[in-house]
Amino acid sequence: MKKTIAALTVLTLAAALFLQAAAPASLTPDATVMQVADGLAAGQPQVVWQALPASYQSDVTDLVHRFAEGMDRDIWNRSFAIMGKVSRVMTEKKDFIVENPMFSQHAQEVENVDENWDRLALVLSTLSTSELGDIDRLRTANPEAFLAGTGSVLMREFLAIAGSQSSSNPWQNDFTQSMSQVQATLISMREDSAVVQITGPEGKSEEIEFIKVEDKWVPLEMAQDWPQMIAEARENLSAIQPHELTENKDAVLLALDTVEGSLDEMLAAQTYTEFNNALQSLMGAGMFHFMNLQQQLEGAQDEESDNGN
Repeated sequence: MKKTIAALTVLTLAAALFLQAAAPASLTPDATVMQVADGLAAGQPQVVWQALPASYQSDVTDLVHRFAEGMDRDIWNRSFAIMGKVSRVMTEKKDFIVENPMFSQHAQEVENVDENWDRLALVLSTLSTSELGDIDRLRTANPEAFLAGTGSVLMREFLAIAGSQSSSNPWQNDFTQSMSQVQATLISMREDSAVVQITGPEGKSEEIEFIKVEDKWVPLEMAQDWPQMIAEARENLSAIQPHELTENKDAVLLALDTVEGSLDEMLAAQTYTEFNNALQSLMGAGMFHFMNLQQQLEGAQDEESDNGN
């Protein structure tokens, strides 16, 4: 029996040593830079998340969940459902939309928009069906999973839009190529600090100081600013007053009802006249409800201010 226990102990220790030896070593700071650049070039925004220390990831996740906890389920979900219908209108009634005088009077702008019309519709559709579109899912969302799924789709579409002929930003146009040309060279390295020379696509180089936070290498400036950044984000989050919308929930939902009703009429339209009538109805009634809601919110703020005094 003792021999059996001893043998099991030896096997357990041997397995532990093997796993330790087989486990990948932590990336060096220059390898970290290259992993992020290569991942972004491949359309994988989750690499940025994976490069963050666990405590940083926890900070961001907490901010997302706190924000979601403060939002009203009905208002939030309804808003994103309407976003999905806007996407459908853009896709199914495109001909009626561009025929409208409001668009035809701005032919050049319409031409530029038309170049990316389907992509813009896809962005709205993707957002409406993602974790962002359901407050319960957002309250437990995994940022890494979001970036790997929805984030990847959005990144691809946004880069395609930015790289269109109508875009005047060459950096955005060549984002993928730029990321693939990034080079990182390790200049010096100690146990918890390092200097990395990062060279961009135009050959410009900059030496960046890195430090090790937990088991990840991050830029020194980022590590120094992180606590303040998170504190400010939490403070800004606390300044959001979702109860103002909730207290005026009936008015908000009525406005959303009006918008959704007009969108349904647009989707059902068989002629340009039917579509245009629905659009005019949306613009008129929507503006009325928006101004009414704005007045109610301002009145609630004034009352809150008076009570505070």
